[in-house]
Amino acid sequence: MMKGLMKKFLCRGRPMTLVVLAGGRSRRMGQDKALLPVPGGVLLGRTIASLAGFFDEVVVSVSTPPRTSGLEGPVLSSARGARVVIAVDAVRRQGPLRGILTGLRAARNEASFVLAGDMPDVSLAAARSVIRKSDFVDCAVAVGTSGLVEPLFGVYKRTCIPAIEDLLAAGRRSVLDLFAVIRTAEVALGLGLMPPNINTPDEYRAYLKKAARPQGINRLKVLGNGIEQKPAEDLRAEKKGQGRPEGRTGRRRLEDR
Repeated sequence: MMKGLMKKFLCRGRPMTLVVLAGGRSRRMGQDKALLPVPGGVLLGRTIASLAGFFDEVVVSVSTPPRTSGLEGPVLSSARGARVVIAVDAVRRQGPLRGILTGLRAARNEASFVLAGDMPDVSLAAARSVIRKSDFVDCAVAVGTSGLVEPLFGVYKRTCIPAIEDLLAAGRRSVLDLFAVIRTAEVALGLGLMPPNINTPDEYRAYLKKAARPQGINRLKVLGNGIEQKPAEDLRAEKKGQGRPEGRTGRRRLEDR
């Protein structure tokens, strides 16, 4: 789908911001996850590219100022024309709850879709399902088939800011604590819709293997650090007589799940 034809996600008829959290210390990975090489660029860039075209603004929340210089390139090249802001936590090492607060403060829109920076290839159906349930609540978050809430896959509104500030001031850093003091909708997602986090070297290797494996109806092809969906009709046409397109390797480079 071309950028100009993408229908933006809306909350109550108004534009939304994509907030991507990239402030983690990547302790289990042993290196900065955001800059791990993946097909089409780096992990953070691919995560942003999967949804950026459906928002008019992208805010990347980071923990420290030095991270901004290393992330500017991947962020800008994957934002698909959206306004870009890289926002730095006012207080370090307060976890994802601080990152959400940083993102909401920096966003110009009332509602933001908050996403972990290590969730590439997000299903549009999953994002749409959560956004549709967010109109009349402060927050709507996904629940996977295991029954566990995924706090970093959901809609958060600026109305959450006072409650987050109070929690952090009281030394409570769990995002789960926030749901008890605001209007929250939990949205159950179907099998296969919740994208996995990439936290460990084994998960990273498994993801690279899966990203290169042919499967499914649609294929996503690399365009710089971004991605573009290739419709099923085009794939069927190739099979009928167009042959292998120039530059195609025969391995699926990216996929939409």
